[in-house]
Amino acid sequence: MKLTVTDAAKQWGITRNTIYNNINNGKLSRDSNKMIDTAEMFRAFGEPKQTKRVDSVSGIQGLSSSMTPGNMAELQHQLELEQLNNKHLEESLQKQELVNKDYRQQITHYQRQIELLNDNLSKANMSIQELVQSRLIGMDPHKPTEDSEQLGSTDECVTITEPTHPTQEANTTETVIQNRKKWRWW
Repeated sequence: MKLTVTDAAKQWGITRNTIYNNINNGKLSRDSNKMIDTAEMFRAFGEPKQTKRVDSVSGIQGLSSSMTPGNMAELQHQLELEQLNNKHLEESLQKQELVNKDYRQQITHYQRQIELLNDNLSKANMSIQELVQSRLIGMDPHKPTEDSEQLGSTDECVTITEPTHPTQEANTTETVIQNRKKWRWW
């Protein structure tokens, strides 16, 4: 059976450049129609890729029977290395999952703290607003304050408490000072 270079490359799973290089090197020959005989392909590249289908059980048995002890030991060693690598990757994955879980817990904790701080901030703002409003109401110039209603003005204190006797003079001064101290709110 004769094949084109493209068909041969597809069946054997190699590139056309590889076939052309082998033709140029004399390892592979073509006929006058530039077709390649399948026997030449078998000689140069072995069995084609498409015909190498193997039943899984019989293929493994055939593979193990054709393997030399050196090849078996090498494959066993590679298998052990891959198993160790898989185990290491699984452990790394578990550690990373624990770290991610830790981060998620921290995020949740910080979100709760932010919510509490926002609540406290809004309560503090409301308290400040209430305090400012009460101070503003207390400072209304048209409304008399409690102190002025109870004590009166400083002029009244001085005029009402004028001393009539020299012994009462010391008592009167103390009364005026005490009244002035009550007026100071700072």
